[in-house]
Amino acid sequence: RGIENILVGKAPRDALVITPRVCGICNHAHLIASVKALEDGYQKAGVEAKLTKKAEDIREFTLACELIQNHIKWLYLSILPQLERLSNGRTTQNYALKASYLSSTITKALAIFAGQWPHSSYAVPFGVTCDPTFIDMIQAENIIDESIKFFEQVVTEMKLDDTLSMNSVVELPKIGGDFGKVISMILSNNLADKGKSHGRFIVFGDSLSFKRGKSVPTQISNIRVRFIKESSQIDTVAKAITYKNKHYEVGSLARGMIAKEPIVKNLHKRYK
Repeated sequence: RGIENILVGKAPRDALVITPRVCGICNHAHLIASVKALEDGYQKAGVEAKLTKKAEDIREFTLACELIQNHIKWLYLSILPQLERLSNGRTTQNYALKASYLSSTITKALAIFAGQWPHSSYAVPFGVTCDPTFIDMIQAENIIDESIKFFEQVVTEMKLDDTLSMNSVVELPKIGGDFGKVISMILSNNLADKGKSHGRFIVFGDSLSFKRGKSVPTQISNIRVRFIKESSQIDTVAKAITYKNKHYEVGSLARGMIAKEPIVKNLHKRYK
């Protein structure tokens, strides 16, 4: 997105205010990336400081909330409508209402700690600017419970623990709800056998729920920064990233492969 070009000539900590405002969907992820870059810079400059476990947990929680609101909108506003058009079907359901319900609900939990969403700037080098109370924690737990209830009743029509325990493609027909509808349309249109991956996966960031590394295709190894190469594209500030001059898959499936999630590994083994 050319964020580094916007930051040229700015004071380093200006990134905490500027980068979350570049995007209205993944702004929190940009904030976390910026604050981690600043922390790395401070440490390389000899500043001895460490993030507390409490601050780390708060950052991880808010980032997870944003991932949920992001993915649920992708499911309901992009994937479902496109698959229905492909299947010559038309629903009477209001997918936008479902997407906005869960995304706005989970974002309330994020805002308890971050102060607002989008464009929060509560994460600062080696800390956060919030100090949640017991009441804040109870409110966040209630919101999470409400979000899980919607996921179980509407998105999958099965218990969350049962969904997370699935480790084979043969179990996918158990999933009901709107996500089950997605799987059914993918299979009925023979989309599962179209479009193969490179078989190379890479994750440059890390968190409590995923870790940094690369997989070719299932052998996990560390990343060496010197092999990362950026190449600018014509007429855009976007860049293509290669590792050892090869393109790699990134994103949620790559994170699942690196973390050795059984269902993701099995999906790749079956459909490549």
